[in-house]
Amino acid sequence: MLTIVRLEIYARTAADFDVLGCKVILGTREAVAVCRDKMKTMRILASAGVQIPPTSLVSDLSADDRAWCPFDAVVKPIDGSASQGIAYVARGGRIDADKPSRTILQQRIRGAEYTVNVFVDQRAHVRCIVPHRRVRIRAGEVEKGYTERNEVLAQQGREIAAAIPGLTGPFCFQAIVTESGESHVFEVNARFGGGYPLCHEAGGKFTKWILEEATGRPCTASDDWMDRLNMIRYDEAIFWKGDPA
Repeated sequence: MLTIVRLEIYARTAADFDVLGCKVILGTREAVAVCRDKMKTMRILASAGVQIPPTSLVSDLSADDRAWCPFDAVVKPIDGSASQGIAYVARGGRIDADKPSRTILQQRIRGAEYTVNVFVDQRAHVRCIVPHRRVRIRAGEVEKGYTERNEVLAQQGREIAAAIPGLTGPFCFQAIVTESGESHVFEVNARFGGGYPLCHEAGGKFTKWILEEATGRPCTASDDWMDRLNMIRYDEAIFWKGDPA
């Protein structure tokens, strides 16, 4: 899977690909840069009225707050991906970071975790929003989950698309939904989500719609997809006798 850093390169060189007759299906360079910076993303969403967890740069915290964390928190790189570099700090614990100016602190919201895949057509119209519950996660990827219609998450998808102009094609966001039904968005990615196969199988056929737009055909995108479709993924062992691969 492409990382956010590589996506930024593709966004910057999209015009060069056009010259070669190759269409890059990606948001604008500015939109991708926003999503790459988790702190900037949170500030933009908060300004747009999207509910997020309390978030700050570790370098902006007072010495007292860094020595005694005021709440259960998640500490992660400002441009991290695939759950790399994430640490959890309990309330009252010490916040350590090798690069405080490149590390953010978010309050750890308790609830059900979702990834929401969103398709925005080339006219900047939101055409499909497919949330799925992340039941079990491994290395940042959903191992077990199911689709679930949720109007709060759908509305947040529309608000995110409006708050970050140029976020076209596929994008995804992650959110925690509390027992009271409040949804806190904590990350946005300008790409397919890792659990996209579940979205696709449910009827959110983003790849088909991308090809339709790229070839000048009418885009058939719709929000008609299967609720409560379950997915489980697993590793398969392969054995053979002879020289190692």
